[in-house]
Amino acid sequence: MDVYADSIVLPELIRVIGTKIEKKLAQLADGVILIDESQAAELGGIENSHVVTIYDTPPESCKQMASVHGKNNLFTIYCSGFFRKDRKPNLDELFAAVKGINNVKLLISGYGDLVAHIEEASAQAQDKIEYLGFISHEQVLQHTLEADLLVITRTCVLRNNRYNCGSNFLRAMMCGKPFLAFNGTAIADRVIENDCGLVVDAYNTNEIQEAIIKLRDNPQLCRKMGENARKAYEHKYKWEVMEQRLAAFYQQVNV
Repeated sequence: MDVYADSIVLPELIRVIGTKIEKKLAQLADGVILIDESQAAELGGIENSHVVTIYDTPPESCKQMASVHGKNNLFTIYCSGFFRKDRKPNLDELFAAVKGINNVKLLISGYGDLVAHIEEASAQAQDKIEYLGFISHEQVLQHTLEADLLVITRTCVLRNNRYNCGSNFLRAMMCGKPFLAFNGTAIADRVIENDCGLVVDAYNTNEIQEAIIKLRDNPQLCRKMGENARKAYEHKYKWEVMEQRLAAFYQQVNV
């Protein structure tokens, strides 16, 4: 399940009413599938005896593709996703941080009503920011493998981001990449839990810069965090684990 009332910014009273309705529906269902374990806390607990967490993990698809680090002697940061104003991404802070660092380049792919803003930033700082457009899944995967650091512009302003880490983060773990995460999000919790990246204030340009520089200047740390991400994917998040968990859940519900 995904809590609709938290997927957009709503007045608090409307949000409370919406989450109460969803909590009641979850109670009446035969079973509930969460997309992140923290969603139970989002609803203040789920009164259902059949609850399972199935992460939106992509199937293994990176072993056949080449991983390239330090492309063109640049520390490459990659960001992909759905860039929409109502999702409150911290694009400007990320752009400002990257512009102030040497030997670093930010690659962005995706779609949404903020594309024009991204294209403008790319045009103004072509040596630092490059917008790749809306590209195929295979291209996203290849850029993920070639990058030194992954980042998603989710912030805790949108409440849904506090309870859902999303498939882009899981793809980064599958590819064995370190992650730059922002305080208050579910992604930040997973980064800390698995020691697979750094967590900073989304709206503090200096913190973002310091984290990028720390990883740029310490390839060993960068590599270690990427290895930790891959280990976490193998043991906790890969689709084979989710598949077994889902099969067991269906058996329980159908008893």
